[in-house]
Amino acid sequence: MFNENYWDDALGLTKLELSYTAHVDGFYGECFDYSVYFTDDTADEAKADAVRNAVHSFDYNVTDDDYIGCLSISLDDNKVSIFLDLGNVQPQNENKIIQGTLLALNSVHGIKKVIINEGCL
Repeated sequence: MFNENYWDDALGLTKLELSYTAHVDGFYGECFDYSVYFTDDTADEAKADAVRNAVHSFDYNVTDDDYIGCLSISLDDNKVSIFLDLGNVQPQNENKIIQGTLLALNSVHGIKKVIINEGCL
């Protein structure tokens, strides 16, 4: 069976220089649900806007096609959620987008942790 950090290693998260903790909880196909938690354990529209601005302005450095997938960012109780669907993304760009989303969040102040596919087994 997989160890707890299998997906972190497989997706290259352990090699990223992040200002917060990131972990992949599980995997379900081409969709990724990022749960963004803040150090003060609250989330509001200003934090959601900061996440939106960071993610949408980030240069993902994709090749052959500039499509980064279907991306939705919302406010959910005590976290900001980023839903990323990589359907129709060029295979060579998938990891750039998965990792790039995390790297984009480095510019957002006060992030404590990001859990990808939280609760997914």
